Amino acid sequence: MSGQKVLSINLRAAERVDAVILTIVNPSGEESTLYHGGGGGDLKTPLALAEGEYITVMEAHAVHHQFGEFYRRRNTDGQDWNGHCEGWLSVGWFHWQKR
Repeated sequence: MSGQKVLSINLRAAERVDAVILTIVNPSGEESTLYHGGGGGDLKTPLALAEGEYITVMEAHAVHHQFGEFYRRRNTDGQDWNGHCEGWLSVGWFHWQKR
């Protein structure tokens, strides 16, 4: 739907990512949750987006330690955020280990 905004993004994860969860708000102000995946793993701490920020890229890696990284695009007003590339800022990452 046009005009929806992502308020936060979250994961359920243990040995691997089991679900991606978005909390959104529609133009009338009604919040809802979009859930893709299963119910396994642990619910992680959500990554809240500030006004004017939005998710542009999600990276996931499977190495000795698993992690996911999210990038957002924001108006940096000429500030150097040292992000993924010019104009990008790494805003959060989730790290988990096999038990």
